[in-house]
Amino acid sequence: MKSTVLALIKKSPDAKKSAQPTTIKPQLATLATQTPMGDDWLHEIKFDGYRIIAVIKSGTVKLYTRNKKDWTDKLPRIVQALSTIKTDCILDGELIALQNGISNFELLQNEISFPKSKNLFYKVFDLPYAKGYDLKNVPLIGRKEILAVVLKEARHPIIEISDHIIGQGVKVFKKSCTLHLEGIISKQAISPYQEKRTTTWLKSKCVHQQEFVIAGFTVPEGSRKYFGSLLLGYYKNKRLHYCGHVGTGFTQALLAELYKKMQKLIQTTCPFTTLPRGLNKKNVTWIKQKLVAEVKFAEQTRLGILRAPSFLGLRLDKPAKIVEQEVAKVMPKKINLTHPNVIIPATQCVTKEQIASYYEYIHDRILPYLKDRPLALLRCPATLKKCFFQKNCTSKDLSSLNKIIIPDHDKKIHYVCANNASDLMHLAQAGVIELHPWGSDKKNIEKPNRIIFDLDPGSDVAWGKTIAGALILRDYLQTLELKSFVKTSGGKGLHLVVPIMRNHTWPEIKSFTLTVAHNLAETHPDLFTAKMGKTKRSGKIFIDYLRNVRGATTVAAYSLRARGSAPVSTPLSWHELKRVKSSVQFTIFNIDKRLKNLKSDPWEGFFSCRQKITKFS
Repeated sequence: MKSTVLALIKKSPDAKKSAQPTTIKPQLATLATQTPMGDDWLHEIKFDGYRIIAVIKSGTVKLYTRNKKDWTDKLPRIVQALSTIKTDCILDGELIALQNGISNFELLQNEISFPKSKNLFYKVFDLPYAKGYDLKNVPLIGRKEILAVVLKEARHPIIEISDHIIGQGVKVFKKSCTLHLEGIISKQAISPYQEKRTTTWLKSKCVHQQEFVIAGFTVPEGSRKYFGSLLLGYYKNKRLHYCGHVGTGFTQALLAELYKKMQKLIQTTCPFTTLPRGLNKKNVTWIKQKLVAEVKFAEQTRLGILRAPSFLGLRLDKPAKIVEQEVAKVMPKKINLTHPNVIIPATQCVTKEQIASYYEYIHDRILPYLKDRPLALLRCPATLKKCFFQKNCTSKDLSSLNKIIIPDHDKKIHYVCANNASDLMHLAQAGVIELHPWGSDKKNIEKPNRIIFDLDPGSDVAWGKTIAGALILRDYLQTLELKSFVKTSGGKGLHLVVPIMRNHTWPEIKSFTLTVAHNLAETHPDLFTAKMGKTKRSGKIFIDYLRNVRGATTVAAYSLRARGSAPVSTPLSWHELKRVKSSVQFTIFNIDKRLKNLKSDPWEGFFSCRQKITKFS
C-alpha cells in the first residue's frame, strides 16, 4: 500500500519533497451566482459542518479547525479512526453529523458535546501533503487519486472520501437542491491547493446560510424566557454593520444556554457603525463580539438586512473578527474561442487560450483598474502576424460590450469598457492582449482621477538606475503631499500612478506633470530628461508626462503585454522594488507564483486614497 502511494506521488512532477507542516490554512470556496459548466470542473456535495484539517505523523493524529484551533481532545472517536492510517499526511475535510443521510448543522451542535457520539463522520476531500511530499501544486484530480489510496488504510466507516462528479455542474446542483442539501462545491480539476479563498473553488447554495456576529439581544415578550431575539452583524473595513434580528430556531434549552453565555459578555456601548433604524435601545443589551451564529435565511435586502432568518447554532470554529458579508461573485461566462491553440506571434510562445485563461484568472485583480474607463486595445489576432491599436470599437466582434462614446473634434469615438469577467473573455476572443485605460472614467471624462508618470529609460540605462529614478520621483511627489504607487510597465521601465480627486481638468493635469518632469530634469540632469526625442534620452530616463493629456492611455495594472513570454504590468510595493530584476520579470507563466506568495495587496489603499494637487494648481 505504501509503495503505491509513493508511486502515485512520484508520477506527478509537481510534487515537491518537503518537511511536514504542523498544520495548514484550508483553501476556501467563493460563493458564485451560477454553477460552472464543462468537464474541467468536478463537483462535490457541500457539507453542513465544521472544516477540519487532520495532521497524521508517526501514528499521532492532530485535528485543527480552519482557524487552527486544536480540536484533538474534542473528537477522540475521529482521532481513533484516523490513527489507523499509517501514511504521514495532511487531510482536508468536513466534520459532519448525519440525519437521514444528510449533514445537519443543528444535530452537529448537539452531537459534538458528546465525545463518543456515533453520529459524527469525517468526510475527506483533499490531500495537500503526504509521505514527505508537498502536494499543493499537484492538480486536484491527481491529489484525489492519491487520497483514495491513502484512505484505504482507514479501516473505519466514519472516515470517508467525499465523492465527486466530473462535469454536469448544473444538473448536479439541481439534484442536490431536490434532495434538500445545502448545495455543491465546484472545483477546477487541474487547480493547485491554495491556502486562501479562491475562484478555482466555487460554492453554489440551494439555501442561504451564513455565519454572523452576535452583537446583542432583546428582552423577551409574552411567555418567552431569557431573550427575544439576537442582533446580528458582519464586519466590513473593520467596522461592524447591522444586518437584522433572528428570533426563531431556538429551543427552551438553547435559549437558556445562550443567555448564560451572553451574560458574561455584556457591555454598555453599541458595537454597530450605525444604529438600526427604529431600534428601541432600552430593549437591547449589547455584548462583546465573541459569539458567531450560523443562520439560515430567505434572502438579503439591498441594504444587507436578512429576511426570515432562523438560528441554526453557534460556530465554535470561527472568531467573530473574521466574519464578513458573503457576496455571490459573477463568474465569467464560457465562450467558444476561435483558434485557441494558435501561438500569438507577438508573444512568441503564448496561445490565445492561455491569454483567455489568464484574464479569467486575474479578473478579480484587474477589473477595479478598468471599471467604467474608456479602453484603448492592442489586438493581436491569431490569424495575423501584426498587432494593431484600436480605440473606435464599432466592429461586430465587440458589439456585445458596453461603450463609452466620447466626442473627439468633429467625430465621436466609441470606446469599449470592461466591467466584468465576461467582458474580459470577449476581449480575449477578439485577440486583445493589452488593455490601456484612460486616466478618467465615465463619471467625468474631462476630469482625471489618476496621474501617470511613465519612466521610460534609454536603451543604455541600467535597470538599477531606473529603480533609483522611481524612488527619487516618489520622494519628490511626497514633498507635494502626494502618495504614489509603482508597477512594472512590462516593457523597459516603471509606472508611477497617483490617485487624485476629480478637481482638475486635463490641461491643468498636463501642466502639473510637465512642471514635475522639468523640475526633476533640472535637479537631476544626469538621470532625467523631460524631452521626448530619443537622441535626448541616451543614458537618461524620459519622464513621460504626456500620458496625462485627454485621450492618452497607459497599460493597466495586471494587463499582459504583447511581447515575448507575455510580461505582466505588475503592481509592486515600494519596499520590494529594489528586489525586482527587470520590468519583464513577471510574465503570464510566473505571475501566479508571485500572487500566491503575497501576504497583502502591494497597492493596498489605492482606491481609498483621496488626495489633491495643492502646490502646482
